[in-house]
This record gives sequence, C-alpha cells and structure tokens, in this order.
Amino acid sequence: MLDEVGSWLRCRSWTAADWPLERLLADKRRTGDTVSVVLPALNEERTVGRIASVIRGELMTGDVPLVDELVVMDSGSSDRTAEVAAAAGAKVIHRDEVLPRLPARLGKGEVLWRSLLVTEGDLVCFVDADLTSFSPAFVTGIVGPLLADPSLRLVKAMYERPLGSVPDEPTTDSSPTSPPTPSAPRSEAGAEAGSRTESGTESGIWSGAGAGAESGSGSEPGSEVGSSLAGAGEEAGVSGTASGGRDGDGQGREGSPSGGGRVTELVARPLINLHWPRLAGFVQPLGGEYAARRELLERLPFPVGYGVELGLLVDALELAGLDALAQVDVGVRHHRHQDARALGRMAAAILATAERRLGRAPRNLRLTQFDRGPSGGFAPRTWPVEAEERPPMRGIPEYRGGTGV
Repeated sequence: MLDEVGSWLRCRSWTAADWPLERLLADKRRTGDTVSVVLPALNEERTVGRIASVIRGELMTGDVPLVDELVVMDSGSSDRTAEVAAAAGAKVIHRDEVLPRLPARLGKGEVLWRSLLVTEGDLVCFVDADLTSFSPAFVTGIVGPLLADPSLRLVKAMYERPLGSVPDEPTTDSSPTSPPTPSAPRSEAGAEAGSRTESGTESGIWSGAGAGAESGSGSEPGSEVGSSLAGAGEEAGVSGTASGGRDGDGQGREGSPSGGGRVTELVARPLINLHWPRLAGFVQPLGGEYAARRELLERLPFPVGYGVELGLLVDALELAGLDALAQVDVGVRHHRHQDARALGRMAAAILATAERRLGRAPRNLRLTQFDRGPSGGFAPRTWPVEAEERPPMRGIPEYRGGTGV
C-alpha cells in the first residue's frame, strides 16, 4: 500500500456514529446545502417501500429536515415497484420519461445519469433499492462528511457483505442446470443487453477515456472525529461496527479484514491495486451507496451498466484528487445476491470500464458462458457486454436549460 493511502485511511475514514443527526442538521443550516436521495430500482417491490418509508419517516420530518428530495428512478420494473415506492412517499420517475430524445439504455448507470436531470440537491446520495436491512445510517453516514467539509466531494459507504440468506429474502443462486435469463437482475445493476449507438456526445454516448486529469490535491487531510480504521499501511483493518471478514467469495473468515463482494475481491480490487493504487484504501469500491456534490457528478461520464461505480470512482480521483474522497463505515449490508453467471457478466462490464480508462476503449464486446444442456453436453450462451458511457451531464443542453422531462 502506498504511504499516501495509509495517510488517507487515517484521515478520510469514519464510522456512521461520527456523524450524529444534530451535527448534520447544524452543518446543513450553516452551509445551506440541499440533499437529494436517489434509489435506482428494477423490480424491487419487496424492499423499496421500506427504504423509502424509513427515509421519509426519519430524515424528512419537521424535526429532522435532512433530506429535501427522495426520488425512485424506475428502470422499467414489471412488478409493483413504482406503486409501492409512491405509497411510501417517494417521487417515482420512470427512466423513459427523462430526456426522451435519447432512447434509454439498459443499466444502472443509465438511470443514475438521468437522475441528475430530475433532482435538484446540491448533494446527491445514491442508495441501492434492494437493501433488506436498511437504516438511516446509509444516508447520514455518507452525507455527513460532505456537509461538514467543503473540500470533500465524494463519500462512499463501507460495510460487511455477508453471503447467503438475508433477512426475509432467500438467496437467488440458480441451480447448475438452470439457463441464464436475459432479463435484468432484481437488483438495479442494469441489464447488459440493448441496442448500441455511435459514439460521441451528440448522440449522448461518451467516447472519452474518463473525466480527464484536472486533479487537485484538495485540502490538507485532517479530521475532528475518530477514524474507522485501526491504522494505516499493510496492517490497517476495519474497526467500527464490522465484526469479521469475508474471503474472496464472500464467505466469512475469522480474523480477516472485512472484504467486499465476490466481484470486488476477484476483479475490482486487483484492478484497482494494479492500475489505480491510490484508490486501494476503499473497502467497497463497487458499493452502490455513495454521496457526491452535484458539481462533481455533472462533470463525470457515466458508464451505463455495471461499470458505473468503478468509472465514477476512478474519474473522481483524476478530477478531484484523493483528499476529496472519503469513506464511512455503516456496519453490515444485507441484500439479494446474484448467481455466478450474473456476476460474470458484471465482471466483464467492469473490466470494459477499466479498459476504457486505460486508453483501450472496447467495442462490441461479448461474453460467452456455458450451461449443461438437457442432452448432457455444454451449450454456449453469448451475452453482449455493455461498454458504452453517457457524457458529462453538464454538456447536455436540457440539463443546462432545465428541460429534461
């Protein structure tokens, strides 16, 4: 680990408990910043209502006016996601209603990008809609540092990710003989199929290699609160509320550092350490819970599919510098798990996002996977890998003119 990363871990890592509501509300009054929470959702009727209800009931009241806007971005759900979310008090917007001149692409990054057109907050907080044990800390923990420190521009949540059954929700791994389905997974990570368009900002597809190298060092690292990490360097490990680690496939292992999901440990973390070692201190680089200043998000390209989290993190580093990034320990994250084939498609999209930022923009990618067929042999299944990206939002005329819907 780089010495710079060790210093960053000490100065830019906290626990959610370091950001009590009273402090957040005082900082919000002082700064005047407004907060939008966005839940990207695809067939999440079982979980989105509770998440929206908790935010509305605990963070959007007269006594606790922390969140100013709660938007559920529906990515084409076929269940009651929109109805349940609206009943819980969220504003529901369908992906296709936003920027209708550009046909929507399938994927989580697509709806996150479009959400910038229909939200107004100075701070935008993204929370996945498939969490089965949601608490306000998933919002307060990552919004708190941004309200307190104007030099910070993006904050990610870190947590344990147990593999296996989650509260009130069975694991969704398919049997070895089940063929993969081309429909999008229940978690709004996005389907990796769909039509492609020519590159270029005029068509709404970004052909650049990232956000550019307008990096700055930000302010001197420092904090008035305790760090969530026990120390820096190779021996640093998560303290906070984390109780144990996960090995490469997400299984717990006594005494190990708390890890990420399977794609994080097997794909994203090695990539980051090889090519962007300054980001090696992030516990959950692919996590779907993070908050950022609008002025940063509107300057970043958005991969339309599974690569959006890696792309935003790498580009934020290049544009803002490491000291402008931080992470907060929010405890344990329970959510539905994808089967191995879905994770393979996710990994392929993440690799494509990395390749683009390394100057090797991929085109017309395909991933071939195998299932055992009814006759006993192996049958190939080939999937398109979504590698397209949307351009920085501030270059979209409708965004500048406020006419996105």
